[in-house]
Amino acid sequence: NKYGNGFMIELKLNVPEEMVQKLKIKIPNEIKKDNLDEVCRLLGNAARQEFISEDHSTGWLLASQLQRDGFVESEEFCEWWASEDCGERLISFFQTTFTGTELLEQNERRFRFRISQQAIKLPELFRVVENNKQALSIQEYSVTQTSLEQIFNHFASFQEEEVHKAKA
Repeated sequence: NKYGNGFMIELKLNVPEEMVQKLKIKIPNEIKKDNLDEVCRLLGNAARQEFISEDHSTGWLLASQLQRDGFVESEEFCEWWASEDCGERLISFFQTTFTGTELLEQNERRFRFRISQQAIKLPELFRVVENNKQALSIQEYSVTQTSLEQIFNHFASFQEEEVHKAKA
């Protein structure tokens, strides 16, 4: 593509129910602020406790529920935890498999990446995603070339505001 900047791939993850159930048996039925550190440690990542805050892109919902109700049900907590595990695995896969991959957006179980055309050709991209779809818990995905609007917005984000008036 003469004007393109690679491919955009949007993916939606499907968190396997068996993954959620394996996590659920390790923790209490209710997660509260005072046992959050222990629950995260039991699930193997104590640092993930920091994700449960109002400013985190996925943990904000749990943080607000903890604030409002004082607890989160283990089922809901484990679904979030498993979703984070799947998301981290997906991001790592794309960044190590395709040189120069950029994560543009993450919203719960939806991800959008930009992949350089130099990193891979379109048929190969489809082949790699299809071959790893189940292992990465990908429910659905779409691939497009970067649009002219996206390219314009990319350049506009780097342009400094003009401070001089144009001469008539």
